[in-house]
Amino acid sequence: MTTKRIAVCSLKGGVGKSTTVMMLADTLAYHHGAQVLVLDLDAQANCGQMLLGFEGLRIADAGGNTMTQWVDCLARKVSADFFGCITTGVCGLLEVRNGNRAKPGAPLPGQISIIASSPRLRFSELAFDHQAYDADDHAAPRKQMLKQLDKGLRSLGNAYDYILFDCPPGFTTVSQAALCAADAIITPILEDPVSLWSLKTLRDFGLKRELNIWNADRHRILFTRVTKRGALDERGQLRQDTLLAGFQSLGVSIADCSEALRWTQRPDPESHRNFKDKYGPLATTVEQLGRETALFVRPNAEEDK
Repeated sequence: MTTKRIAVCSLKGGVGKSTTVMMLADTLAYHHGAQVLVLDLDAQANCGQMLLGFEGLRIADAGGNTMTQWVDCLARKVSADFFGCITTGVCGLLEVRNGNRAKPGAPLPGQISIIASSPRLRFSELAFDHQAYDADDHAAPRKQMLKQLDKGLRSLGNAYDYILFDCPPGFTTVSQAALCAADAIITPILEDPVSLWSLKTLRDFGLKRELNIWNADRHRILFTRVTKRGALDERGQLRQDTLLAGFQSLGVSIADCSEALRWTQRPDPESHRNFKDKYGPLATTVEQLGRETALFVRPNAEEDK
């Protein structure tokens, strides 16, 4: 099976990008038996906190196993060992740790690995941008970063079925490279006009004009924090406006859940919970998210094997 690269991105913060990446990693590893690599490209390091816990993230940072150290090496023009930045076996699901199948006949669980981030990542990117600057080509830093990122990813061969990029809000150099390297893009959005405006800006300014990579067939939106309360007509109209604007959405939506805080809690690298305990009433929804995403990026799965 060939590796599929999926970028989860949005210009808007607080829409659930990191949570979406975590949900995808969990369900693809557990229900689809996939080997998943997460690249946390956000200096907030939320994905690392969710998958490793604070102590695990501290250990990864101290050991040089982060995107920050990798970009530091690029900025200093020294050898950057992409494979050496990976922390393996970070899934906090009991079923994955114990090798329990999701259902009779289902594949054995895969594993999740991560290249975590740290708050220093943005400063490392600025140092890289400085050394890659070209007065005649404002895209030079992105081009150099894309070349190095693609080289690093190719060095992994087909060790991973899915590589998930957790992109920060906006267009940092490393997130631009990830978007260009991705096979597919998923954008979580809220049911509000600001989110739709942000989505259009992402497409028209970023993906079309600056990066020249827009392709409606490889882009899906995911409605998150959906509630059954209030402004039903307005929110229904916004969904219709989103479709009229030329965007395609996944069929699944992520409900606003008061229990969501426990999804992100992992006290230490050795703490584990089962899938249903972690996601509670949204366990079926998270499973559906993985199923729809797998079908989106592998529409001809039998031919892809």
